[in-house]
Amino acid sequence: MTEHDANGNYIGQGKCRNPLFSKNLPKAGGDADALCNLEKGPRAPDLVFFAVVGGVPQDLIHFDASNVEKSKVTEEDWVKIIGRDPDKYNLEGMDARMDQSVSRATAGPRRARRRARTSTAGAARLGHEGPDLQYACTFPSRPRAVRRHEQGDLRPDGTKNPPLCSAATTQSRAKAYPTQRQFRVVHALKDQGIISSLCPLTTGEGAAEKQEAKDVDGKPNPRYGYRPAVKSIVDRLKNALANQCLPQKLARDQKGQVSCLILETLPNKGDKCAAYGLTDPAPEILEEFRESQKETSDEASLTVCQANQIVKKPGETCARDTAAGWCYVENTESSKVLDACYQAIVFSAAGTPPVGALTHLQCVASAPAGG
Repeated sequence: MTEHDANGNYIGQGKCRNPLFSKNLPKAGGDADALCNLEKGPRAPDLVFFAVVGGVPQDLIHFDASNVEKSKVTEEDWVKIIGRDPDKYNLEGMDARMDQSVSRATAGPRRARRRARTSTAGAARLGHEGPDLQYACTFPSRPRAVRRHEQGDLRPDGTKNPPLCSAATTQSRAKAYPTQRQFRVVHALKDQGIISSLCPLTTGEGAAEKQEAKDVDGKPNPRYGYRPAVKSIVDRLKNALANQCLPQKLARDQKGQVSCLILETLPNKGDKCAAYGLTDPAPEILEEFRESQKETSDEASLTVCQANQIVKKPGETCARDTAAGWCYVENTESSKVLDACYQAIVFSAAGTPPVGALTHLQCVASAPAGG
């Protein structure tokens, strides 16, 4: 088990297997030490994601519905969200709206837990009165009467608390608090963490926003409500699930190749196959693919490319190859290169589909003799 000193600091590294990656859990009422002796399961770390839809202003994560690359949260962005080094209470560079404080004043130098804690104003705070935390954002909501005993979004005397209430006891806006601890976990998990916002870009409340919430070119407005959050999660999962375990072995031809076709629909209009180490598919393949997908007009305008096959012998993998492409990988008795399965399609380091790309995989397995 992991030990800690008198101040609560961890000593060394934990030696227990995370239950997420274990085959099963110990029985109820069993020995607590059994938690450190769980059998390894089939789930690999790259298949586990942590997504948080929390309180962060949309301008700090700059969601762009038409360009996945522009929606990426950079290290500079993370400084504005959680500070320079939050583990050491250094919040230098953090946007004022992300400061978890009850003070209406713009965030400035403060001390906490006897360690320096500083933050820099990136925007004016959403000030309000009362003991409640200041908000990361507020946004329009359906007006509702708030009874005095509810008081959560009113002043202690039961009267209105701007910016949430538009009349003495009428609440017309909703709010989100700065989500600090959870976002720190998202940042620590790097590519396995997904950040998105509770603060909608448009809510459909009010005449102008109702117009924004309508469908655009026959498709729902991607900026409405929680659609940006859902899209951020889906885009990340699309890319991560590209490497696939196969239920049975594939037959190789004389060159060592297998009968698999991998097509990638690139995320942005005007993308070129060569820029990602991909090739243009044969015209007949592209025509059949587009017919089978029943694409919308927007999807049909995106570029479709073919990923190149890299031949590897059984027991070898292309996972670290510098050439862009994919390979068929299978374990042998003497070389176990896959942890979660016996055979799989694996992309090389340079061939991993770009973020936001949609990967289509089709393999043909030869039937056994007499089958």
